[in-house]
Amino acid sequence: LGVSHVLFRDSGEGWYQNGAAAAADYFRATAAGYMRSVALGLSKGAYAALMFGQLTPVSEIIALSPVTGVGKDVHPDFDEKWFFRVHHAPNKEPIRDLKPLYAAGPRARVRAFVGDGAGTELDAIMVGRCGFAAELVPGADHASIARVLRDNGWLARLIQGDA
Repeated sequence: LGVSHVLFRDSGEGWYQNGAAAAADYFRATAAGYMRSVALGLSKGAYAALMFGQLTPVSEIIALSPVTGVGKDVHPDFDEKWFFRVHHAPNKEPIRDLKPLYAAGPRARVRAFVGDGAGTELDAIMVGRCGFAAELVPGADHASIARVLRDNGWLARLIQGDA
């Protein structure tokens, strides 16, 4: 697409929280060198985009099928039948709920996209609980939403700021 970019991977499976302060410092320093900066992610990566996008001066956050919290703190926002899907394993590192981070509203523009296919039952709730409106991508499931947006040209327009 002809845009500068940095990719992050959570190889430690810590929901991008291990080293978060150092990563936030890196985002701040990097974003300062550009007129426009975007934090973008899918599912757990959207969790990172929303977390770092709120903590650093990015221009826009693009969250695809975002997860905004896991564990008992998020249960009040979901019907009891979905608790097994937002369950936090007790032997895993706690995953901070993003809802309190957005209580005063977002610092940057947030664009959240959800599909209507398989695995998307909780996606719109995840978006709404943080105060955002979700944009529907018909025919996309939880994992394929990025591919659908790429194939219809929307992802390039979002990244380049033309959408």
